[in-house]
Amino acid sequence: MSESVTGTKSEGGRRSLIQKGKLALIGVGLILILIVVLQNTEAVETKILFVTITVPRAVLLFGTAVAGYVLGIFTGDRFGK
Repeated sequence: MSESVTGTKSEGGRRSLIQKGKLALIGVGLILILIVVLQNTEAVETKILFVTITVPRAVLLFGTAVAGYVLGIFTGDRFGK
C-alpha cells in the first residue's frame, strides 16, 4: 500500500515539473516575441486581399504571432486527440 502512495506522489511531482517546464518555455517564447516586435517599429505596406494597408512592422508581427497561436490552439485541439 505504501508503494502506491509513493508512486502517486512521484507522478504528481513529475507532472508539476513538466508543467513548470512548459510555463518556462512559454515565458521565454513570449519574451523573444516581445524583443522582436519592439525592434521592428518602422511602417510597412501590406496587401491583404485587395487592400493595401500601412502599419508598423511590430503590429504586423504581433498580429501574425497571435494568428499562429490561435490556429495552433484550434488545430492542436482538433488533431491532437
